[in-house]
Amino acid sequence: MPQIFLPQSFSLSAINHLSIRRHHRPGKIALAVILLLSAFSFLLNQTFAATEQTASLRCRLLQTSIETDQETTFILDVLEVSNLYGYELSVKFNAGRIHFQDADSAKAGVNLEIGNFLSPDFVVVNTADNSTGKVELALTQLSPRTAISGTGELARATITGISAGVTDFTLSSVVLSDPTGKAIPVQLQNCNLEVIDGGTPTPTTTPTTGQGTATPSPTPSPVHTTTPDATGTPSPTPTVATGSISGVVFEDINQNGIHEPGEPGLRALVKLYLLDSDRQWATLSNKDGDYLFNRLPGGEYFIEITPLINTPYIFTTSAEISLNLLDGTGVSGVNFGIKPLTTWVIYLPALVFPAGDSSQGRIIYLPSLFQVTVIERKSIQFFTAPVGEEYDK
Repeated sequence: MPQIFLPQSFSLSAINHLSIRRHHRPGKIALAVILLLSAFSFLLNQTFAATEQTASLRCRLLQTSIETDQETTFILDVLEVSNLYGYELSVKFNAGRIHFQDADSAKAGVNLEIGNFLSPDFVVVNTADNSTGKVELALTQLSPRTAISGTGELARATITGISAGVTDFTLSSVVLSDPTGKAIPVQLQNCNLEVIDGGTPTPTTTPTTGQGTATPSPTPSPVHTTTPDATGTPSPTPTVATGSISGVVFEDINQNGIHEPGEPGLRALVKLYLLDSDRQWATLSNKDGDYLFNRLPGGEYFIEITPLINTPYIFTTSAEISLNLLDGTGVSGVNFGIKPLTTWVIYLPALVFPAGDSSQGRIIYLPSLFQVTVIERKSIQFFTAPVGEEYDK
């Protein structure tokens, strides 16, 4: 039985119609009003389009220069963004000049402090690597939260000067996403910090009182110690996990469960769990729907996804996949097919359905007094709503 899912933006808005009037024709006055409203709507949309601004992502520092061993605050802001629901980004810096300090000791690695502009319902990655000089940050809100517009702080961190010189903070691999997974255009504003050598304190000479010359103490002769030959067993070199799991999340246009040419990829949150342990991973599929987990140990795994689309949908493949990964091997082609559902407006209790029938794999809506039955390939799912509501999916 296919599963039917409703996205975070699914809403019901009240209307006055209780049935479809099949033979009613609007009069000339009503037609004129409709045309006038259409023209006004067009002009209003043109005005909004002309004034729409491109979002900006910037880094900034509370101080533009510090001495070695001094601290300042590094901040990531988003400006004038519309309908932001999630993001992923990287920041490159000179690890020889500054180090990031950990904002959450309860979690592994060096973490940034997440800002309050978005709700961090699922944090995919949050790390500052002081050895490679790279910050990676990605998170998304989850249903039923709504997208956020405006200006606000995404993250901040305390940094410490390590050695004298200038370090650039360069934003890269930035994707701002709306609730449908569509990328939001963005301009990047980098920043830099100068670290100044604080200097070495000059030693002070303590004057001696009285006459005479001090007699230096004799330097003791070094004692030669014979070190016995080592007979211990060398420590084994730790094994690096090299397994991988990859696949694609795609729109299954013909609903056959197979990714075929011409079927576009979809953005989704992909979660991976190693069974019989507490280890888990997460990533976002890219604009082509591709995802990859690497450096995995062998074992039994469980994968599930949450498509980042703004319409109801069904899975045309399994919604959850389990597999066995052998040490040092890779498993590819772990694909997830999604079929977004068509937009329908249903005026209860009238009967509304598309041409065709369920035997052809079409969707038929059979409204009743308080319940709508959705039939997909003769499998039935139910959801309820009051009479006289509009379903705009």
